[in-house]
Amino acid sequence: MYERFNTLINAAFDFNANKATLAAASILLAQEVGVEEYKILKNEDDLEAFFLN
Repeated sequence: MYERFNTLINAAFDFNANKATLAAASILLAQEVGVEEYKILKNEDDLEAFFLN
């Protein structure tokens, strides 16, 4: 279990990866740790809505 979390955390914060890979890894990490789906920012529209509303 912790190995899976560590793998996801490492992928989500691998600053050598491109932004699409980082975003995908961050979404997977959020899902794995139980963040409610409606709270996960998954695309540019979600980001804009979050920061501009």
